[in-house]
Amino acid sequence: MNFTRFGSSKGFTLAEILIVVVVIAVMASLVIPRFTGQTDKAAAAEAIGIMGAIHRALLQYHDENGEYPTALTNMSDISDTLGIGSSTVKFGWEFSTSADGTVTGTRKSGETTIGTLTLSDAGKWNGTDKYAPGGEFWPHLPQ
Repeated sequence: MNFTRFGSSKGFTLAEILIVVVVIAVMASLVIPRFTGQTDKAAAAEAIGIMGAIHRALLQYHDENGEYPTALTNMSDISDTLGIGSSTVKFGWEFSTSADGTVTGTRKSGETTIGTLTLSDAGKWNGTDKYAPGGEFWPHLPQ
């Protein structure tokens, strides 16, 4: 009988398989924390981009008409009044404007409000919950 490692051995030993599993587990434990919270950061980035476009369109509307439009309560009204093509919102944001030029984005999951962002006519950001000053995503907002 030949018990050499390189002779008639086919396949992997239990020790080799365990070493590979441990190495993969260690690598996963290093990588997974980097990805947690990325969805919320992407949601904030989506809102910032859309709200910035609405804000610029409101300022242009004000320059051309001498006043802001009456309150626009959804993306369809915003699109029709300001000429902004409505894009697909992926992270549950609903947008509206007020007669003073403030843009509001409300992030919802079903009927539950996750947080709100506001952009004033002067370009100042504010928010609630995770998006409030000092909140989890506040440092990612343009100041």
